[in-house]
Amino acid sequence: MPQLNPAPWFIVFLTVWFALMLYNTKIIKFQQPNTPMTHRTPNKKPANWQWP
Repeated sequence: MPQLNPAPWFIVFLTVWFALMLYNTKIIKFQQPNTPMTHRTPNKKPANWQWP
C-alpha cells in the first residue's frame, strides 16, 4: 500500500511547514490598503415591556 510509505510526502510536508513558519511574520504584518472605518451606533435602551 503506497499511501503508508511516508517517504514521498513527508519531505514535502516538512518543507511546506517550515516555509509557512518562516513567512508567518510577513503574513501577519500584512495590512490592507483601505482600513475599515468603525461606525458608532448609539446604544438604544430597549423599551420596557410590561407583563399583563
